[in-house]
Amino acid sequence: MKVLIPAVILLILFLLILLYGWLKFFALYRKVRKEGREAEITLGKSFDILRKDLREHVLKLRKVESNRKLTSEEIEFLEQFGEELTDAEGVIEKEVKDISNS
Repeated sequence: MKVLIPAVILLILFLLILLYGWLKFFALYRKVRKEGREAEITLGKSFDILRKDLREHVLKLRKVESNRKLTSEEIEFLEQFGEELTDAEGVIEKEVKDISNS
C-alpha cells in the first residue's frame, strides 16, 4: 500500500502533465496556422498594391513614350521590374505556405 498510492499519484500527475503539454502544443500549432493564413492574405494584398503602382508607372512611361522614345534602360527596367516582382511574390508565397503547412 505504501508503494501503490504514491505510484498511482505519480501516474496521475504524469498523465496530467502529458495532457497539459499536448493541449499547449496544439494551441501553438493552431496559432501558427492562423498567423500563416493571415500572412498569406497580407502578402496578396501587398503585392496587389505593388502591381497597381507598377501599372501606374508603366502608364506614365507609356505617356512619355508618345512624346519621346524611351531609352533602352527604361524599357529594360520595366520588363525586369515586372519579372522580379512576380518572382519575389512566388518565393515569399511559397515560404509562407511552407510555414503555415508545417
